[in-house]
Parts: sequence; structure tokens; C-alpha cells
Amino acid sequence: MMSAVAPPAETEPDLAADATDAAGEHAIARPVYIYEAPVRICHWVSAFSIFVLVVTGYLIGTPLPSFASEASDSFVMGYIRFTHFAAGQVLAVSFLTRILWAFAGNYHSRQIFYIPVHRRQFWKDVLHEIRCYAFLEPKPKMYLGHNPLAQAAMFTCFTLGVAFMIVTGVALYSEGTGNDSWQHKLFGWVFAIWSNSQDVRTWHHLGMWMLIIFFILHVYAVIREDIMSRQSIISSMISGVRQYRDSASRPVPTCLQPTRILVLGIGNILWADEGFGVRAVEEFHRRYAVPDNVTILDGGTQGLQLVNYLREADCLIVFDAVDYGLEPGQLKVLRDEDVPRFTGVRKMSLHHTSFQEVISATDLLGHCPKHLVLVGCQPLDLEDWGGSLTQAVRNQIDPAVELASSILAEWGVKVTARIAPLRESEWLLANGIDHLHYEMRAWT
Repeated sequence: MMSAVAPPAETEPDLAADATDAAGEHAIARPVYIYEAPVRICHWVSAFSIFVLVVTGYLIGTPLPSFASEASDSFVMGYIRFTHFAAGQVLAVSFLTRILWAFAGNYHSRQIFYIPVHRRQFWKDVLHEIRCYAFLEPKPKMYLGHNPLAQAAMFTCFTLGVAFMIVTGVALYSEGTGNDSWQHKLFGWVFAIWSNSQDVRTWHHLGMWMLIIFFILHVYAVIREDIMSRQSIISSMISGVRQYRDSASRPVPTCLQPTRILVLGIGNILWADEGFGVRAVEEFHRRYAVPDNVTILDGGTQGLQLVNYLREADCLIVFDAVDYGLEPGQLKVLRDEDVPRFTGVRKMSLHHTSFQEVISATDLLGHCPKHLVLVGCQPLDLEDWGGSLTQAVRNQIDPAVELASSILAEWGVKVTARIAPLRESEWLLANGIDHLHYEMRAWT
């Protein structure tokens, strides 16, 4: 089982990323492109809209003193209400755009829309962050994207909070547009929960104060994290790039186009989590198109047959299930001279050559890739013959794919998200052993 593809795509230089594991235990040595342009635009549009809504909403709930002249002569409250309604519509459009981009964007664009409640490590990291804010931990961790506590807060207070405000706001607006309006048809059910519209106004007003409190805490947390965790939190929402100021000072790789790059997945899909590498490279190929100088390869268990592919590569990214001694499902990224020490920790049979031996053989032939990156996942089960990936390992496929995309960006390669799905003839694995069909068969 071995296949390779190298489809063409437009490329442009971009800022780079290094590596992290899912628990935040990592060494990040370079800027990381985290927040894409639509995420940043929606962030600032939403922030401005919420600010306008809070000011005008407060004035609607606590009106200005009356004027001596007729109200029609000044129309102050009318303008305030109009501004409030307009800002609410802008916020609704921005929020909807943000939801849609979660499906098209990178891994970080989806973080505010869920909490991985099933992951024990996530809650450990939430507790660690709480202890950090209480100054009970001497050193904060660094993360790609939101830290776990921030992710929980953004989902609970921002995502759910803004959704609540939009729903109740449109429901209140429908009182003025009438029962035949689309606003009432879509959101009139709110008055079935609170039959008295004044109750809806009260909850809407309380939601405003919740957003004010969240805004204050959010600003404090961002400034604090920027200083305490030595990350460029504030500027990353302007440029999209996060700097890690205490990171190790290593030279940036010279893997710039048209350098030959190999993205390789290795492992055995018949042994549960041993198939992580193959499934990760399969998902990478399904999600991204790459330029001509990048080869995507399902290496399977081909062993020494991979030597020729490595000899032709100047830079190499490898997906693999690796026993780091961590908790199952944690990602860890190693580079260059650290890679051979962790590859090949387990042979599935006597004829199965470890990848460490493949690297050694390539080196003996005089051309080993100049730069090696191992994106490894700690397996949970390597003994389930014919079984699928465990949930803990399956959850790390998306983060692993995004890490590989960031590393390619560091090397001057801009991958392009696919718009149309691949034809069956373009799949990396044949029908029947591809991830979707094989997993469905394993679950039945």
C-alpha cells in the first residue's frame, strides 16, 4: 500500500509555523500563522458592533432626559434606536459569516464553537490556566490558538452569549415589524418561552451586562497573556501571526521553493492506532492542494522501499504513531536530529523495517533530507487487529494536518484548501481501505 500525488496549486510566501502538542508541551521557535483574514475581520467587526450595541442599548434602557421641544424636532431616541438596530444586523451577519468560515477555515477558526468535554487533558489544562491566573503556577504554557480556558470562555460567553442576544434581539424587533414579518416567523417562538415581552427585554438587558463583563475580562486576559506567557496575543488578531518571544533561537530552514518536499504518512491501518500516520496524510491530501515541488505519499509499511523517495527530498514531514510516553492522543513534534531517536520504536513483524532504519539507509547512500519534521501522536491501542483508530488518536488528525500546513508555510509553501471534493481516482487510498469506508466497516 503506497501511493503518491503532487497536484499543482498557486503558492505565495507566507509566515511560518513550528510545532506544538495538544497539551501545550512544546518548543515553538518561529512565528505561527494562526488567525486567517476572515477570522480577524469578523473579530473586529463583531467587537465594534457589540460596543455600539452596548452603548445604544444602555441608552434605550435608560433614556436621556426629555427635551423642552417636541420629540419630532430632535428625534434623538429615534437615531439611537436606528443605530442599535443597524449594529445588531451587522453583528448578525458577522456572526453568521464566522460560523460559515469555521467550515472553510483552519483548525483554529473552529475553536470557539465547541468545548472538547470528553478530553481529560483539556480539563487538566483548564485547571492549569486557572492556577496560572491565580498566580499559583510559576510558568504558563504556550498554545497554538486559544488556551483551553480561553476556548471554554469564548464558547460559553461569546458564542452562546452572542447567539442568545441575536435571537432575543430579533424577537424584540419583530414586535415592531408585525406577526407577518420574517423576523416574527423565525424568532416568534421566543415569546412562547417568555409570554411577557418585558421578560424578554429584561433577559436581553442582562445579556448586555454579561457581554460587558466578558469584554472587560477578555481585554484583561489578552493583555495579561501577552505579557505573562510571552506571546504576541494582541498583534496576532491584527496580523494573524503569533510570535513566541522566549522560543529557542534556531536558524530558519532554507526549505524554500523550488526545494523538493515530501509529506509522508507511515503505519499499518490494520493495527488500530498504528494507522495514524496513514490517516493523517490521507486527510491532508483530501483537504489541501500543494504545489508541484511537494509530494504527498502514503508510505504504509513499505520500509526500505521508501529510501528512494527520501533520497529525492530536501525536506521531509512524517506523520506517525509514536510512543513518547505521553498520555494517549497527545501530539508532539520533533525536528532534525531528534527525529531518528523516536521513529521505529515498534515493529509489527520480523519483516517490518523501522523508519529509523530507512533514514539510516538513506543517509548511507549520501542524500538524507536536510530538514526532518516528525508529527507524532501517542497511541492508545496497537494490538487491536483490524480495529479502527481510537477516539483519542482520531481527534488529533485535524490538529496534525494543520501543523503540517503551518510547517509548509514556514518553508515558503502555501497550501490551498480544496473547494471541490476529490474524485475517486484522485484518492490517496483505494476505495475500501480509505478512512471513511474502512472506519464505517470497522464500526459495524
